[in-house]
Amino acid sequence: MKKFKPEHYSYKETRWHLLRIGKNGSLRPFVHFRGLVMIVAGLIFVMAGAIGWLLVAWLDAKGTLTASQESVSRQTRAIELIRHKKDSALARLAIAESKLKVVVSGPPTEKQSELPTLKEGEKAPIKTVTGSGDTPQAPPEKVPAGTIKVSGASPVSSGADMDVVIEKVTADNLFICASPDDTTLNIEFKVINMGARKQPVSGHAFVLLKDAYAEQDRWLVVPRAMLMDGRPAQSRGQRFRIYNYRTIKFKVAHENPGVFERATIFIFNDTGELIFERDFTLEPIHACS
Repeated sequence: MKKFKPEHYSYKETRWHLLRIGKNGSLRPFVHFRGLVMIVAGLIFVMAGAIGWLLVAWLDAKGTLTASQESVSRQTRAIELIRHKKDSALARLAIAESKLKVVVSGPPTEKQSELPTLKEGEKAPIKTVTGSGDTPQAPPEKVPAGTIKVSGASPVSSGADMDVVIEKVTADNLFICASPDDTTLNIEFKVINMGARKQPVSGHAFVLLKDAYAEQDRWLVVPRAMLMDGRPAQSRGQRFRIYNYRTIKFKVAHENPGVFERATIFIFNDTGELIFERDFTLEPIHACS
């Protein structure tokens, strides 16, 4: 019997083929396999390029949007700061005018009270004055420097002797809303520096919520503190230190926030002195939007 010997091929003649087996066991080669591989590789390259371009475009658009949002935010803060500076200037002007206005009203002088009342059509009598019968007039009273002498009123100091007390801080824009389940109160207001912007103001702030009753046990102090003569203890409030203004926010749990009708903001300085107090009438408290 003749033995089978496999044919030997040289290195140059050696090739490999990718075959697939048919249903009947026949071997079928892939036609144009190299072309298919190149087409798939090209599609992958094109898809990778498209994805990269989309990623770069998205990052560029995101950067532009972020820059626009920051610009709008800066402009909004600048407008708000200008508005608050204007309000603070107007408030300081109004306070200064109200405290510098001195209403002087005194009784009529003796000579004015001696003048007879004239009826309609009458003429005032003419008095003849002789030098011998005149009484010597007293020299005018010397008024010390730095005071203004007003007839019928006490001397009023002028210049540096007049002390005008101007508020160093004020609070405004009180806003209160309740959580959707009416179990939490959100309180927000602004503390504004009324003095020089280069001098910061620091202290503690409280909000006292009052209902229709005068019982202090039913009132709510935020932050929690003891009431002494209707005022909270000044050492446990919300600490702040401002040059211009600051928004102070509180969140406190309460089962029935709709009972409160009035609110009072107290501000104490670092030494415990009350430097601001203002009452607010509350509208019906609604849910926060």
